[in-house]
Amino acid sequence: MSLIPHNRLYLALFAFFALIALQSGLIVNCFGVLNSHLLIGFAAALAGVYGCLKGKLPRSSWPALDCVFWLLFGPLLGLMAWMYVLTSWVHHRPQANAKSLMY
Repeated sequence: MSLIPHNRLYLALFAFFALIALQSGLIVNCFGVLNSHLLIGFAAALAGVYGCLKGKLPRSSWPALDCVFWLLFGPLLGLMAWMYVLTSWVHHRPQANAKSLMY
């Protein structure tokens, strides 16, 4: 009766938050802020939708509820990544100073 009968979702969530931590600077990141967030967000959204449509995700007693859950969960991860991208870009974009504008 459980919506999440297997450990695959927990593994996916762990991987997602591990990648967020990795790109956030807890570990050296080679991809850059924007690229890694886009990859994480779109991969999560596509994996959720594809897994739902192909039936590759763990199923509960209510397949329709599972489908709705994954169709919402995948894009939600993508949206979270996008919001983090926007806030990172706003706070870390280079600021022009008056001296550089004069020359």
